[in-house]
This record gives sequence, C-alpha cells and structure tokens, in this order.
Amino acid sequence: MTNVQILNNEIKKDSTGKKHNFLLILILLIIALPVFLAAAPASNLGRITILDNGRLKPLDTYARSVLLQFSGRQSVQGKSALGWFTDAIFDPTRTVDDKVFLINNPELAEAIGVEPQKHRRYSFSQLHQSVPKISTMAQAASLLEPRQRSIVETEVMRLGIALDTYFALASTFTFCDSAPQLTVSDSNLAVQLGLPLKNSALSYLDILAHAPQLSAVMKSLAIVPSHSWSSADTQAIALGRALFAISNEAQNGFLCVLPVDSASRIDWQSPWSFVKFYGSASRNDPSLSALLRLRDAYRAEDVSKKNAAAVQFCKVINNAVKEGSRIRWVDLELLYNKVNPFLIAKILYGLALILSLLALFFAQKWTATCSLCLLVIGAIPHTAGIVARMLIMGRPPVTTMYETFIFVAWVCIVLGLIVEYAQRKRLGIFIASMAGFLFLHLSSIFGSDGDSMGILTAVLNNNFWLATHIVTIALGYAGCLIAGIVGHVYLLRRLFGKSSDTTAETARILYAMIVFGLTFTFLGTLLGGMWADQAWGRFWGWDPKENGALLIILWCAAVLHARAGKIIGDLGTAFASICGLLMVMYAWIGVNLLGVGMHAYGFTSQGAQMLLWVTVGECIFMLLVVGVLMHSRWGHKQRRLKKNILSTRANDHVVRSEPNP
Repeated sequence: MTNVQILNNEIKKDSTGKKHNFLLILILLIIALPVFLAAAPASNLGRITILDNGRLKPLDTYARSVLLQFSGRQSVQGKSALGWFTDAIFDPTRTVDDKVFLINNPELAEAIGVEPQKHRRYSFSQLHQSVPKISTMAQAASLLEPRQRSIVETEVMRLGIALDTYFALASTFTFCDSAPQLTVSDSNLAVQLGLPLKNSALSYLDILAHAPQLSAVMKSLAIVPSHSWSSADTQAIALGRALFAISNEAQNGFLCVLPVDSASRIDWQSPWSFVKFYGSASRNDPSLSALLRLRDAYRAEDVSKKNAAAVQFCKVINNAVKEGSRIRWVDLELLYNKVNPFLIAKILYGLALILSLLALFFAQKWTATCSLCLLVIGAIPHTAGIVARMLIMGRPPVTTMYETFIFVAWVCIVLGLIVEYAQRKRLGIFIASMAGFLFLHLSSIFGSDGDSMGILTAVLNNNFWLATHIVTIALGYAGCLIAGIVGHVYLLRRLFGKSSDTTAETARILYAMIVFGLTFTFLGTLLGGMWADQAWGRFWGWDPKENGALLIILWCAAVLHARAGKIIGDLGTAFASICGLLMVMYAWIGVNLLGVGMHAYGFTSQGAQMLLWVTVGECIFMLLVVGVLMHSRWGHKQRRLKKNILSTRANDHVVRSEPNP
C-alpha cells in the first residue's frame, strides 16, 4: 500500500469519526432537552388538588385538559395552560382577547357571523356577540343522534360546550365581585343589617355575611301588608330577591377544590357550591379564606405573595382531608405533564424511522447504527411514561383507546428489537421505529379531548383482568399489526427486485409474527370469556368486540393452514397479513364506532375518518402491487417467448444452411 493510499484511508476514518461524533452529540442534546425542562421548579399553583370527572388531579393537569378541549393546544399566545387557566378563574378580563376557541370548519365561522381566521382560533371578544346564535345551534344539534350530525353540527356543539365552560370558569369567584343589584342606599336598612354606611354595590359574600339579619327582616315583613312597607322594607325585599336570583344563576360545578368532610368520605365542592352550602359561616372557613387570599394575591400580581398563598392553601387542604383523599404521586404527575414523554419518544422514533429507511434500502451501516441508538433512547421516555401512568392511576395503562395505542406501540418496539437482535438485518429497526412512530402519532387522535387519565369505565373496573385479558389481547394485536408492516416490506422488496435470500428472511419474520399474534389473541379472547363469565354471567355473547377478536383468530389460523397446505406461498401470506392488519384495526377501533355492545366506550369521529383512510390506502397499495407484479410477470413471459422464438429461428437457419448429404 502506498503512502498516498494510507493517507486517504486515515482521512476517511477521521471524517467518519467526526460524523459519528456529531450524531452522538445530537442524540445527547435531544435526550438532555426534556431533562432541562423537567429541572425547572413546578408551580405551587399547579399542585392544588381538584376533583374532576371522579378523579383527584393537580390543577396543572386540569388546566391542560381544559385548554386542550378549547384550542387543541396546551399553551396560548405565550401563556402556559396553567397561566391561562388561573387568569380565567381569578381575573377573567385578562383572557377575553386570548385566541383559545378552535373552529376548524370555516363554514361554521361564517354561519355565526365571524370572519374566518387563518389559524382557526378565536377570542371571546370575537365570539361574544354570536353567543346566543351558537347556543341555539348547539342546542338543536344536541337533539340529534351522534351519527346523524353533520360536521358543522358536531363542531358547533363542541364550541358551545367550550363557551359554557369558559363562562363557568369566569364566574368561579363572582360571589366576591360587587353587583349593582346588591346596593343598599337606605341608611336605616344598613343599620338593621349591620352593613357599612356607604351607597355602593356590595358582593354576594358581603350580603351573605349578614344573611341572618336579612332573613329576620324579611320574616317580619311577611306578616305586614306590602302597602305599608317603608323604603327600607322595599329595599330589603329587593335585596333578598336579588340574592336569591344570583344564587340560582351561579354555575356551581367547576373548580371543585374545597373539601367537605362527610360521615364516610370527603366531598369536593366548587367555591360557589361551598358558599351556598355553608351560607354565612363560609366566610370563617379556613380553606375558603386561604383560597380568597390566593385570589387577592394573584390579582395584585405579587409573585411572592401568590406563591406563599398557594403553599398555604395546599397546606390547609391537606390538613382538612384524610390521607386516602389526597393525590398520589402529585409531583410525578406534574413532571409527566411537563416532560410529555410520549411526544419525545415519537420524535425520536420518527428520526429513527427516516434513518432506518436509508439503512433498509441503501445498506448504509452508520444510518442503521444511529437509527438503533435513537430507537433505544426513545424507548426510555416511552417506558417511563407508561410506568408513570401506572403509578398515578394505580392500574395497567390499557383501559382507553389512547392507552392501548401507547401500549401497543411499546410492544411493537420490544418485538422489533427482538427481531433485530435475532437477525441483525435492519428489518427489526424499521419495524420498531415505524410502529412506534405511527401508533404514538395515532394515539394523539384519541387523547386530544382532555385528560387522558380519567376514571375507569365500570366494565373495566378489575385490575386482575386488566393485567391479563386486555394486556394479552393487546399483545396479540401488536403481533398482527407487525405482521402487516412486515407484509408491506416483503411486497416492496419483491417489487424492487431484492435477492431471494432477503425476501426469504422477511417471509420467516412474517410467519413468526402471525403465529405470535394468533397465540396471544386466542389467549386474550379466552381470558376475556372468563372475565365475562364472572362479570356478566356468560362466557360468550356475540358482542361486536368478541366477534372482532374471533375474526382475527379465524383469519390467522386460515392463513397458517393455507401456508402449511401449500395453497398460498410467501407472496400470498404477505397479502393476507395486510388484510389481517385491517381486521385488527376494525376489531380495535371499528367496533367502537357501532355504538352497541358491552365494549362501545371509545367512539370518536376522528377514529372513523382514520379507519376509512387506512382502508382506502391499503386497498390502493395492494391493487398497485398486484398490478405491478402482474405487469412484471407478463413482461417476463413476453421476454421468454421472444427469446424462444429467436432461438427457434436461429435453429431453423442452422438446419437450412447445412448441405444435403
């Protein structure tokens, strides 16, 4: 080897080393980003306990779910979800110009008299004149069945609910605000009620503190003819009626942060409900007093007082409730919200997918190595997010459509890594990164309507069966889905003319995944029948979900039998695996769209659209593959026929040219 060749080799090694170092630094930065985000101290306001939909959760979680329902985002115009939410409840005037109301359909914006916006989000100041029209349209749409509603009717219902929620949040502390109808101008009445001698509007809470005196005055007037009432008497009656009207109009169901200790459990009430429940005694309650001090500090924009008031409120609440009524793992849930581990995992899986495609079709070793690193690193926040949800909820994370997508994605990652470890042909990396990115992305469709850690559906309220039946059936789904992905790879390799050894290895993995999916789907269905026997007194009831699982079992068994009997080969198995993928999607998502049966608890119009597009896309893909393969085979036959004809003509020419003996 010459000196020039040696020098060139050294230069190549040096450039390769620099490239790998750059990739390593990039990966480390990606990992470090969520760590730096998590290092920031959590807000004391975010730690406040709230009861929502039957679950105790931090205020930070509730704020995120509300803003997500409103706008599809967890921040607005530079404000965090918690920052916007606390503005909405403590000082609503700060939020009237925040564009938080999402209107996807421009037809709806035009129908309610609002000019369509580029970013599809509107502020309350833009919508407030259209509120009566929106309410009328939403009420009319609510009378229809979900499947009978048009896209505009569904959208206006969602917008109406968002506006109602906003009004309720804005009225959380209206009992502390002065009301014009609660003005006491008569000095005699002010003396009778013990009110300050000033001709200005008072708040509901101010009057409530003197409710016993007002009640005594009104009782004494009940036996006196109205024509003999003095001006003080008339004003007392008007004051009582105004107090009653304000109490009835108040929306009491939101922000349940104040505990009421009953005989057997803790009831959580909103500030308005608390004030109405305790009446005049509520002013002296330590929990309400601490909450009002927090409100005053927030309105004063004093950061130190606000933090101190939030800490004091949390301390008062913790002293007032029993140990079992507190949030478990509150700091873990705040960290989970801040880091968003599944988003980080999805980004890493997406990068791994791009690199794995390069490695799969262009045989670049460094891309395969980097893809594997990104895949393993992405599995860390993915696993941590699942474990965190298990600790927070105290149950396996497979009870909703959102959770099953996350869990199936994790199973696909593990299976893909096992395939890569067994064969080291880069196919396992592609399977894992493709499935991980795809299913985490699809999970956002089912997790975009608020808090994804809600209470259990009654039919699922059994941790033993959650850890056996649903986990097992999810493993079966994952196996069949991976088989479908491998089927796509096999067909693409056949189209691009890869070697027979490569396609044979792909076919072996395809076969193994179908066997895996069949085994666990069968076990999961069997365990589900045992659960149904205990819960409903029958092992099998031809429920749509049960029928879907049975269809997957029968299909996988038929494919394996046809393959063993030489009825279909590797190519037929690949097409059958894609059909199996569609069957899993219909059993997994489609049966929930029917709205009937014991398992109909995951209906969403987005799910129906997704299922339609997947079906159409797969049908087009298979038709294209069939067309290309048939064209290729026809062309191959034509070439062989032409070759045979030319060969025959050449032989005839040789025979004719030979001399006769």
